[in-house]
Amino acid sequence: MDHSTDTGLSAHALAGDGRCFTLRRANRALVFVRRVVADVVADYSQLLELQEILELEQQYGSIQYLNQVKAEMNAAVSRLHGYLEELAAVGVELRDFARGLVDFPARVRGRDIFFCWQFGEDTISYWHDRDDGQAGRRPVSELASLQPAAGAEQA
Repeated sequence: MDHSTDTGLSAHALAGDGRCFTLRRANRALVFVRRVVADVVADYSQLLELQEILELEQQYGSIQYLNQVKAEMNAAVSRLHGYLEELAAVGVELRDFARGLVDFPARVRGRDIFFCWQFGEDTISYWHDRDDGQAGRRPVSELASLQPAAGAEQA
């Protein structure tokens, strides 16, 4: 599903300049990203259920039923690939299909970070260093005390 028509905005326009988000721009893009990620989480959950059915029915299920399940799995995988393309066009990275964890690349005080959002959260309220992952999530309120990267100009 092409979600860009849902908002009347093209996915490329949402990314802004150079795939580097400000917190404000990331929260604006979240309107679009949230719709895509809702579909990702639902379709991924369905894919896991279908995988379980396939494993349970492989020995005793009918060929027709198994083929139907495989076709549904292929359709779900195809939709997931489409969602990933939509998110990539915006400039964000999906980190976890089941939880809907998304990173928005950013640069704050000369330091490369990710604004981090998880499906179900109202706004982007967390960030982490590029090497930390979700375990390093910290509140965006801490960005005010973020030390500039070595060699970066003080702002």
